[in-house]
Amino acid sequence: MDVCFGGTFDERVVKMAGRNRNDIYSYLDAITFISNKLKYTTLVYITSGGKKEVPDGYSGQHSPFALRLLEALRTEGGKNGFLTATEIFAFVQTLPSAPQFDNFGHHEIGGEFMLVPLKE
Repeated sequence: MDVCFGGTFDERVVKMAGRNRNDIYSYLDAITFISNKLKYTTLVYITSGGKKEVPDGYSGQHSPFALRLLEALRTEGGKNGFLTATEIFAFVQTLPSAPQFDNFGHHEIGGEFMLVPLKE
């Protein structure tokens, strides 16, 4: 939905604090984005499949899921410098094994699991 107050469609969003943006067409810098996400409890999972057996791949090679997961990790977060669970899922979601991605438990709306590579 591209509508005003569209987030109120979900009661969980209604309970969140208001947005804090300086320019509606700009992107947050990485530090601000990460800082904003760290305010929320994040409990997410990505699985290689649903209720069916998933392929292990060929002997001596990674499974299809692990191969795509490694591809995601090798991007080292691309231009943003961090990798979110949502971005990782984008690498695996089209596998025939039907990978799953969702949140569970006390996950707060607005939270995001992130991997941030260490820079020396």
